[in-house]
Amino acid sequence: MRAGLLGCLLIACAPASPGDVDSRADAILAGTPDPNSTSVFFVIATFNNGQMGFCTGTLISPRVILTAGHCVDPAREGAQSVMVRVMNEPNDQMLMMSDLRNVVQIRRHPNYSGQGANDLALLQLDVAVPGVTPELLVRTPPATWANQPIRVVGYGRTSPNGASDTGTRRTLNTTIARSMAETFEYGQAGTLGICAGDSGGPSFWQGRLAGVHSYGTTNQCGVGGDVRVDSELAFIDATLNAFDPPACIADGRCQMGCTPADPDCTCVADNRCEACMDGRIDPDCPANCIANDICQNSGCPTPDTDCFLDGDVCAAPTDCAGNRCLSDPRGFQFCSRPCVDDTVCTRDMVCLEGVCRAAPGVMPTPVDDVRGGCSSVSGPWLLALLLVLWRPRCSTRA
Repeated sequence: MRAGLLGCLLIACAPASPGDVDSRADAILAGTPDPNSTSVFFVIATFNNGQMGFCTGTLISPRVILTAGHCVDPAREGAQSVMVRVMNEPNDQMLMMSDLRNVVQIRRHPNYSGQGANDLALLQLDVAVPGVTPELLVRTPPATWANQPIRVVGYGRTSPNGASDTGTRRTLNTTIARSMAETFEYGQAGTLGICAGDSGGPSFWQGRLAGVHSYGTTNQCGVGGDVRVDSELAFIDATLNAFDPPACIADGRCQMGCTPADPDCTCVADNRCEACMDGRIDPDCPANCIANDICQNSGCPTPDTDCFLDGDVCAAPTDCAGNRCLSDPRGFQFCSRPCVDDTVCTRDMVCLEGVCRAAPGVMPTPVDDVRGGCSSVSGPWLLALLLVLWRPRCSTRA
């Protein structure tokens, strides 16, 4: 049967003292219980001088947790070593030994000096965590972090001055108030934000891990600061590759040479042109796949919006998404594409002699394109040419 194992481990067996990490780390004020964020872990640090500290961390690969460096720093507790265990139950009530996972290796940032910039550590677990999806990191940040909405998670206290209720995972939605080169800050003093026990926990932006809770700016809890993950990717990635090398699966990291290709290897130089999820341009894609008024009608991961659609008036095949510009008996040309049957043709065209054309006996009358702003092509060829040169595009309605 379950017993209050962790309650004994954290309280009765080692009374809290002013030197505990969780008394300095910054619980979620004004938050709500969060049983579903199973990628967020409670971090329990036991130092060799008897001190204990409680923090939060996030699973970022099957065997690696990202947390704050000061949570696992023996020197802060006047100790020489630390033993770390973690659990991801919604709270620390009625736990069994099987709920705890052992950390076998710790690596703090090489420039770690305390809270604030570089306050990161990665924890290698003895075995991979089954059934939990690791969190992806923010690799392309917004132009500014100020005013960005974030979701904050942690196992810390809910009151800066009340009895310690550390050990329940909670979450809060808030907005970043201030951004610096390596950190950002948020919260309201004494009423909303992070507190003791939340250090090392995550802030999520657009579903990805954006920050790691590091410090508080007042003794009331609330206003706190995170280390920006995007500013420390070199350290994180290097340690991840050492602790838990990428695999040929969707784990957020690219492993080259996989058969079939690793689904994480997008937007890298691998002779495949792919659509990037974060706004980057795949180096294997033609340069003109972007919106630049030049039609790239082949090789793009998604159709180039600069290309004319089938039925649009054109001047040359390179204007058209289908790379065909056919002549109309009335003296203008329209976009088309190769075909083997009618299924690839649009705008009521049919497949004739290997290209999409108007059905036999049908002489389409060009009208204004639904995108607006064009006149009918019913006059002499000069008017048709002017329409080719003047955007927005017109359609033959073929």
